[in-house]
Formats: sequence, C-alpha cells, structure tokens
Amino acid sequence: MSFATPLDTQSCHQDFPNLEYSPLGRTNLYVSNAGLGTYRMSYQNSDHLNAAKKSLLAGINLIDTSANYMDGDAEILVGQALRETGVSREKVVIVSKGGYVLKKDLSSDTSYQFISHLDDVMSHCLDPKFIRSQIQQSLARLDLTCIDVYLIHNPEYYLKTLLRDSKENAHDLFYSVIQSLFECLEEEVKKGTIQYYGVSSNHFPYPDFHDEKVDFLRCVSIANSLSDSHHFGVIQFPFNVLESEAATAKVNQRSLLAHAQDASIGVLTNRVFNAYYQDTFIHLKNVLVEREIYSLGEIETCFEDVSNLENMIFNKIIQSQNLEKAQVEQLFNQFSMTGVIHGLMDSKQNYDTFRNALLLYAIPKVEIGLDLLLPYVEESDSHKELLVSFYQMVNKCFEILSSYYKTKKEPIIDQLKTNIFSKVELSPHETLSSMAFSLVRQTVGVDSVLVGMRHTDYVESIVTQCESKKLYQFDDVFWNDLQLMNKNILTDKQKENTI
Repeated sequence: MSFATPLDTQSCHQDFPNLEYSPLGRTNLYVSNAGLGTYRMSYQNSDHLNAAKKSLLAGINLIDTSANYMDGDAEILVGQALRETGVSREKVVIVSKGGYVLKKDLSSDTSYQFISHLDDVMSHCLDPKFIRSQIQQSLARLDLTCIDVYLIHNPEYYLKTLLRDSKENAHDLFYSVIQSLFECLEEEVKKGTIQYYGVSSNHFPYPDFHDEKVDFLRCVSIANSLSDSHHFGVIQFPFNVLESEAATAKVNQRSLLAHAQDASIGVLTNRVFNAYYQDTFIHLKNVLVEREIYSLGEIETCFEDVSNLENMIFNKIIQSQNLEKAQVEQLFNQFSMTGVIHGLMDSKQNYDTFRNALLLYAIPKVEIGLDLLLPYVEESDSHKELLVSFYQMVNKCFEILSSYYKTKKEPIIDQLKTNIFSKVELSPHETLSSMAFSLVRQTVGVDSVLVGMRHTDYVESIVTQCESKKLYQFDDVFWNDLQLMNKNILTDKQKENTI
C-alpha cells in the first residue's frame, strides 16, 4: 500500500507507547502531537536529512512540506528520509501544499488564471490546471504515488489581489475559485493521487469583520455542496501564545478551533515559536543577555568609527585605483557598511528582526564586500591594517547592537513567562519555547503542532516534551484570559527602539 491508513497510523502507539496520537479530523488518520515542518529544510543539508530521519525513527509520523519549500528540495528530503529509514509508508501521514510559483515557471504556460504577483521573483496561482501540475511534480519529488493530505497554500493572496483591484464581488469571485479547486481536488482523490485535501491560510483566524479573512465556514459549506462524503479534511494556520485568535476570535459565538471540531476537520498549527504580534515579529525563545550592557552613546560612537574608517578606505585604497567614476561608485557601494548598520539601528527593529537582517543580509554583504575589495589592497601594512580595523569595528557594531536589542527583548520575554505562570503550574526552569509548545500542544482542537526541527538535538527535545502526558486541556476561556494579560506586553517603552 502506498498511503497512510487509519489502522496503521493508529498502531504507531504500540511502537511508541510514550507518545500520544490522535485522529486528524474526518481523515481518521492518527497523527503525533508534533509534526515535522520542513520549511527551510533541504536534502542537500546532511543535518536536515538526519533530523528528518531521526524524527521518523522517534515516532513523529506527520511530515508537512510544500512545493515551494527550498525550491522543492524539502519534498525530496521527505522522500529520501522515508526510503532511508525504512519506516512503513502506511504509518506516516504526508502533507504537502501548492500555490506558489516562480515567475519564470509561469512563462511556459500563459493560459493560467487566478494569478497574484508577489514580488519580482515569486507569484501565486490558484488555477486548477496549475494545482494539478503541482501535485504531479510533488509526487515525483517525494517519490510517492499518493499524498495523504494536499493543502491549497495561502489562497488569501488572490483575495487580496481581487480586493486591491476593487472588484465589487471580490469575495464571491474568490470563493468561486475555491469551489473550482475543491472540485479539482475531489477528482484527484478519485485518481488516487491524494487522499484528502484542505487549506493552509494565515487568514483563517482573522476576525469576522476583516475583509481579507478566509472564511472557514464558507469553505465547509462549499465542500458540503459537492458531496456529503467530500474529502475536505484538514486546515492549517498560525497559533501561538501571542497569536491566539484561532481560540479567541468568534464567529457565531464560536472560535475557529470549535468550528473545526464541529465539522470534524483536522487542525494543524504552525508558527508555534514565531509570532507576528502588533506589527512586530517576536521569536518566542529566551535570550541570553551578556553581562556588558551598552549605552546608546557607545552605539553611536561605534557607528561614527565605522563611517570614518570607511571614508579612509575610500580615499586611500579605492580612489587610488585607475577606475572609471561609475566603477568607483559601484565598488564603494558594494563594500560600504554604514547604510547597512544604520538600517540595523532603525526604530522599528527588535532583537528578532535585527537577527534576521544580520544573518540574511548584513553578514553576507560583509563577505561579498571583502572579496571585492581584496584585489585592490596593496601589500603595504597600512592598507591591511586599515582593512582589518574596519571589519573589526563593523563586527563590534554588530555585537553592540545584538546586546542592545537583547536587553530590550528580555523584559517582554519575562513578562510573557510571568503571564503564563499565573495561569498554569509549570516548572520555574521551563524555557519560553518549551512553554509555548506545551500550551499549544495541550489546546483542545489542535491535532498536531508543526515544528521546524532542522537538527537532531531539536528533535530529541520536542520528542521528550511529547512523551510527557497532557495535564491540561486549554480551551477558549483560557486563551481569552491569556490574550487579555498579553494585550499590553509590548508597552510603548518596549516598542521604542529608536537609536
């Protein structure tokens, strides 16, 4: 058999008696409390592959992936992990998604409809023809003949496009596309390429008055209109200790989690450690604050030192070269770090946005700039010393800013932990991340919490937490109380990061 079955997935509890498995809504497939999320995982990274294999061998029997994760490399990783572990295919629930597309891939078929252009590289497409092709490509990368659950990935992009274009009947048009997709996916079920389907949307938990909300009840109504025995079986959305709208926002006096239970729809949650709260990104993890606390004055002094050294490099090294004016400007712009550091000092930064910008942009720019500058550096000691001094000062700026933002995040984390401790009896040694996972895992209506476990030690940590028995059943009342307590967690003082 080449797909997960209710009987085989239920038998996972016999293999791993310390883990809990629960039915994923109407699919009746039993899934572990934690699922492996493969966003930013690639088969080309041995750590990622080893983590995926370890999670399967440790009893994690749900893997969530997508056609666009690492350009398809995540799906290849899933297939490879299944093959190399030898874990029974019938015991593992594979979830994949489709909707995102590189613009260059759209050019091969200009007949696609329902397209949203997201940026210069990425687009989004809800055309059933495109989704069919995505399923076939995902099956090939996964090396499978059937995907257990296939989700439409972030369809809200098309709703936003319709609203932006001022379509009078934007919502009716949007749900007509959803209906055509559901009809298409029912056909795929009959073909045997998928078992069940659903929707992954960041906008499911939005309040009822929000124009861009994806209406879960309307999706259920569409599925019911197709057949009493439809295969719309799973939804996915963000849910964490700060983004708790799935339990707190009410439609017809019931939450999204409650409505999903009413309809026997399985629930997968994502972003358990990454909250977007009050227009701020917060990584729900403790920070280690260095003993040395830097002042604003030291940050400004360091920035001035970088600027002075940069001007010296420009005057003594770059301008001494026999280069055209345009070449000089280009070289200077490529190695210059003052603009980058100034951006890291932006008033909207917090530690988590700073860290992302540092890792994804600032540090790579340092490496590129150094490679470009080295051919113009003479053998003289003065040139080398100047270059070393410059990059040492840049690194010092990074260290000072990191420490500064950590000190600003620490009171937010402490207050959040205090709020949780006031509601739940937990060990005082619990980290914020373990608390965040524990609360969502023990929430009524959540079937599996997706976690991006890219390293084996992380897998061990999550599995250990899953082995502890559930002591609570957190309901909408609990989450409403916690939401009220967290309402002012980002005080005006904490939100001010002006440097």
